[in-house]
Amino acid sequence: MEIKERLIKWAKILNEAKLEYGDDLSRFQDGMKTDGIIAAYGNSDNLLEFRGAYDNELGAWDGTIVKIGINNEGEVSAFSECEREKRRKEFCKHIFSMKRVVAIWCPQNEKHKVWASWHITAPDINHGACFDIWEDGELNCRGLLFTVDELRR
Repeated sequence: MEIKERLIKWAKILNEAKLEYGDDLSRFQDGMKTDGIIAAYGNSDNLLEFRGAYDNELGAWDGTIVKIGINNEGEVSAFSECEREKRRKEFCKHIFSMKRVVAIWCPQNEKHKVWASWHITAPDINHGACFDIWEDGELNCRGLLFTVDELRR
């Protein structure tokens, strides 16, 4: 299955699940891992979570930029802005290329109205798909799906 098809498949699965704030994505973990899909989403007011082919959470108080890539052992690895200085040397010598994942806290529209608690983007990733997490009928997070294949490019 091509990258785009896998992303569309998983965006449909997650959006049809009508995810609510606090829902555990572990029920999707094995399937996303098999398809090489990584889900990135904001949780609480201070976490960026990754599930699927990469399982981790990083501090994201007031938003953050995360660098994510494949290390020389073929594993996905990431660090956030707040970890940059303490892990940069160790991380950079093991990563071939890094991509940015941006967690935006309280994103605003063109009229400066906050439209969600979190919006996750990835300016260095060519193929991605969105999924939504709701809270009491309002959009809590617009998460991002991307593939491990994208990290190898």
